Amino acid sequence: MTTPFSARLHQARIDAGLTQVSVAKQLDCARQTYLDLETGKTEPRLSSIEGLSKILGIDKNWLAFGESSGETYRPAVINIDGTKYVRREQAE
Repeated sequence: MTTPFSARLHQARIDAGLTQVSVAKQLDCARQTYLDLETGKTEPRLSSIEGLSKILGIDKNWLAFGESSGETYRPAVINIDGTKYVRREQAE
């Protein structure tokens, strides 16, 4: 069974070390709009999936469908309102 989109989104955000507010700002949406995606209250648009995959550094196919195509994004530095945040790497 495939994990729901909202659960994959939540886990990806936690793994990236980002807050709901920081993801919402980078996605250019309200925190509540992002929260609705993460809790499964609303379904994402294709453009949101593309943006979220870049922000979170994950494969867009995995985020959308739970399947990986091997494509990843790993921005080292994220800029939010002029403040630079360095991505925290996961220990393996």
